[in-house]
Amino acid sequence: MPDLANGKDVAILPTNEEFRTIIETIDEANRKGVEVGGHKLWGADNVVRWDDGTQPELRGHGQSEHMVRSINLFQKDNERTSDPVCWMKFYWHVHPLDKYNIYAGSDSPSTGDKKKDNKVREYGYSGTTMVIGGRTNHMSFYFKWHVVKSVSIASILDLINR
Repeated sequence: MPDLANGKDVAILPTNEEFRTIIETIDEANRKGVEVGGHKLWGADNVVRWDDGTQPELRGHGQSEHMVRSINLFQKDNERTSDPVCWMKFYWHVHPLDKYNIYAGSDSPSTGDKKKDNKVREYGYSGTTMVIGGRTNHMSFYFKWHVVKSVSIASILDLINR
């Protein structure tokens, strides 16, 4: 089983305050029905929140028909942030609940999420990548093509509130 502290699966964990900010975005994503997220630069005081993701869009036909949501990584105020990815400590986004799709809101990174993570790593990103499930209430830490660890939000809150 992959481990957050050993070998190639090392993850730099957000501080308690950073975790609190990240966890606050779960309710926001579920309320708005769109993906929300952000990133943190090494040495910066605050996280940078991105523009909200798109409203759900119906794609496919027949039995392959499904709703798709997405968020533009590192986009703030309709422009790509000038923050270099090599200076980023971590980034995250939330998969929100969807009352019409019982599978939405998972903490499993989509194929698109994994492709985006691989792409930013080509440009020097070496931080921690997280996706939160608005339905599952779990946070998954992932690296390129695989999930390193999934942790319940309740467990994270228990740790940071000690």
